Amino acid sequence: MMKRIFLCVVVVLLAVGQSRAQVEVTKPQFRKSSWGDSMVKVKNMEKKRDLYPEKKDLYVFKSIVAGLDCYVVFNFINDKLTSGKYVTHMDHLNKEQFLFDYQDLVKLLKTKYGAPDDVQELWREGHKKDDYSVMAISLLNGYVTYKTTWNKEKTVIVIKLYSYDNDIRISIQYTSREYNKLNEEKVLEGL
Repeated sequence: MMKRIFLCVVVVLLAVGQSRAQVEVTKPQFRKSSWGDSMVKVKNMEKKRDLYPEKKDLYVFKSIVAGLDCYVVFNFINDKLTSGKYVTHMDHLNKEQFLFDYQDLVKLLKTKYGAPDDVQELWREGHKKDDYSVMAISLLNGYVTYKTTWNKEKTVIVIKLYSYDNDIRISIQYTSREYNKLNEEKVLEGL
């Protein structure tokens, strides 16, 4: 009789442990989605109008994240979600506000993911970082890029403050570690 009770307890504990493991596997990695999800599944969860429906490997829409206007970009390879990104699309009269926005976002990401694994302030050769009074001009001209990285178990998260086409932008890129090889192969195809 004791053996049966013991066996029942072991079976129940194994079942509970297995169901917890399944919950962890399905935990979202970018917004509501998990790496490897199909585009149809992601679109059904997000329910936003695709800004580029002709693109078979992208799903893009506008949203607001942490109070900032941005594009949300989902990247797919072979109909599997491999990465996602937020890219701001806003303008500030005071260009230094972008630096404050970046710092606020880094703070929020630290709260969610802990201390970053890497923090960089990258200056183009020939430009000095001594004069912070011209920081906004340096950002606008592309002389400096700020980059903070978190390396998590399933995802690499990189937030950047940079200049693109004479606009200052902030992006937060989430990349699947598992599907990163597919991303690299796609990039190499174009070389």
